[in-house]
Amino acid sequence: MNRLRQQRGFTLIEVLATMSLLSVVVGATVTLFTGFLRNDRVARLQNESQDQARLGLDTLARELRNLASPKDNEPKAVETASSYNVLFRTVDPVKPNGSTNPRNIKRVRYCLGASSGGRETLWSQQQTWTDPDPPPGVPSMASCPDNAWGNKREIAADVVNRERAIPVFSFVPGPAPLEDIKSIHSELAVDANPGKSPAASTLDSGVFLRNQNRAPLASCTATHAGSNDVVLNGSASEDPEGHPLVTYTWYLGAVNDTATTKQGIVAQWTVPGPGTYSFSLKVKDHGNLTNVSSCEVNVL
Repeated sequence: MNRLRQQRGFTLIEVLATMSLLSVVVGATVTLFTGFLRNDRVARLQNESQDQARLGLDTLARELRNLASPKDNEPKAVETASSYNVLFRTVDPVKPNGSTNPRNIKRVRYCLGASSGGRETLWSQQQTWTDPDPPPGVPSMASCPDNAWGNKREIAADVVNRERAIPVFSFVPGPAPLEDIKSIHSELAVDANPGKSPAASTLDSGVFLRNQNRAPLASCTATHAGSNDVVLNGSASEDPEGHPLVTYTWYLGAVNDTATTKQGIVAQWTVPGPGTYSFSLKVKDHGNLTNVSSCEVNVL
């Protein structure tokens, strides 16, 4: 009996209390571990979406840098420009065998699809040809992507631009006229888990359209040269690309192609008599883009 009384151990109540505490600790540990795994998965998905969007913007920028006019020195390489849809011509680096497309130009469309579950997808579609001239019409762009193109490629998923009213594409100085666009800025807001942490990530890119032919800038002066003669000078006119301007056409008053004109960077005009006269200068570049400037002179 004495040996039994000297044995040590835990009572049932102590064992149950210990198990209860252990359960709380294990439960808290499992909860923390589960939360860590969930956060790690969300962060990984967000990083993957960011990487995909970054690669997509790099591809877009590269194609914009290779912008190609319909023909040499012609404008309108950008054919559609809106907040969620842009269409332009670029040079395809891979030329098919037997192609007579001299510079291997293709049409590329980038568009943002409709929202689903609070997220959108940025798509790319392209139109290629092997003839010397491009197809006369652009495939339908009624939807994004549109089956009329016969191809599509996912550029970026988990985009939330439309949901947040953020334009994917913006244009300098503006989306119209198309031939005046100097640069295109692209911005993507990416959120793999909309409405929850972490917050959306924003990626952007901007490209100056170095290959886009832009309208020339006309500038003129008119100087009284004695008697009724006026000397007209348009030498300050310039082409943004640095090419010589093709024509300098002078008009007395407003531009009127049926009226008497003078040609040349510098011209002399004989006016009827004393008074104040207004002249217009219309310049044209190799792409047939024009610009007009006016100037006045007092003939005493």
